[in-house]
Amino acid sequence: MLDQHSQVAHAFGVMDIPTTYLIDKQGLIVRQAVGGRDYDSPAIRQTIEALMR
Repeated sequence: MLDQHSQVAHAFGVMDIPTTYLIDKQGLIVRQAVGGRDYDSPAIRQTIEALMR
């Protein structure tokens, strides 16, 4: 079920789900995104592709 207003998350103290981390070749976190994202968007794809170089 979708908790549209985060009522269940707040009731159980669950926050920051999902959280995505982009890690560079050295193993460092270079980006962090809290919440859902459209990973097919041109901006996000460009960021990911740049990190893969």
